[in-house]
Amino acid sequence: MNLKVSDSSILIDFLIEKIGTASKTTVSKMIKTGRVEVNGRQVIKREFKLSKGDSIEIKKVARVERPE
Repeated sequence: MNLKVSDSSILIDFLIEKIGTASKTTVSKMIKTGRVEVNGRQVIKREFKLSKGDSIEIKKVARVERPE
């Protein structure tokens, strides 16, 4: 998922607003586990300050199927 920042914000607040269905805990885990990049750089601080024009990418978690 790719997002563009239109106004200055704090990373966790921005993601909660844009994702909508995710809880603060879920978004926090996404950030802390390195799934969020701002302008191509991994960010693990929830309070990271975003600026207008920043590009955010949320990486998907690969699912591994177990053989039966």
